[in-house]
Amino acid sequence: MAFQTSRVELMAFFAIVIGMGLAKLPNIHDYWRSGITSMPWFRTVMSRDRFTTIMRFLHLTDNSMQVSREDPYYDKLFKLGNLHKILNNRFSSLYSPQRSLSIDEQMIGTKCRVSFHQFMPKKPKKFGVKVWALCE
Repeated sequence: MAFQTSRVELMAFFAIVIGMGLAKLPNIHDYWRSGITSMPWFRTVMSRDRFTTIMRFLHLTDNSMQVSREDPYYDKLFKLGNLHKILNNRFSSLYSPQRSLSIDEQMIGTKCRVSFHQFMPKKPKKFGVKVWALCE
């Protein structure tokens, strides 16, 4: 099945994803509903069906290139492709820390099933993905 999209449509897709992160609703379909908790600009940018289609078919890597879990070169972040490398390079070119730096661990709370999910009993969100934050 061929799936066609454009750069403008992908930018709109990611704008909606960012909007979903700013205003959290229980279900993806809730963003397109009408009512008191509606997000009317979502409907003006893209239809719900088109959004879910892009979300379903958007891949950053070729799944046939993934090695098995038993392979010593198995990468848990394979599905992200080179996205994390590209973002790290871009972030480091745009920001250079000056002074008064602090490194802290943070927990991004999630209920998704990933192998790097952690439990930290002393954090407000006890289950999630642990990340390190550099703060200035």
